[in-house]
Amino acid sequence: GGYASEAPPAASMVQEQADGASLPPHQWPASYKPIRRVKFTTVEEALKVMKPQAKDGVPIIIEGSEVIQVDKWAEISHAKELLGDTKVLVKKSPNSKFRYFDLKKNTGRYDFRQPVEEANETISQFLAESQRILDAGSKARMYLQETLSGHDELAEEFASWKWELPIRISNECGWGLPDSN
Repeated sequence: GGYASEAPPAASMVQEQADGASLPPHQWPASYKPIRRVKFTTVEEALKVMKPQAKDGVPIIIEGSEVIQVDKWAEISHAKELLGDTKVLVKKSPNSKFRYFDLKKNTGRYDFRQPVEEANETISQFLAESQRILDAGSKARMYLQETLSGHDELAEEFASWKWELPIRISNECGWGLPDSN
């Protein structure tokens, strides 16, 4: 089984796109376990909750930590303004499954068809293609995955984040710095 975020009631409704088009509500498989949600109080309390979860490899959602200004990121225009014409990593799948693979580990050189395509695109290209997929009713899916490092255009944004919680959690759980995604 996998994990599913316990969505608040509003999030379980149909997702509506900016142009009014809608995606059907998502149904998690019955075998999925809900992800535990806790309200942030202090860094020390978050560490007490997080360490056993991390040790057991079980995800958790810490709500209200205010690490970032979430309201700014609620509008895609914020990301478009920050990233501009910067190329970012976009992963594309013919369906809703994004299977991980590493061709470097195919040391036997077996004939292997990559289940996910990767491309470097601007956020505007990503959004335009996303809209085409939605308009066509295609089963294809995409997501944007980018590291946090190497983006000079995001320096001011990153400086506004409250890094104490993610850095302390990463350190206490033995994960290293939170600079990937």
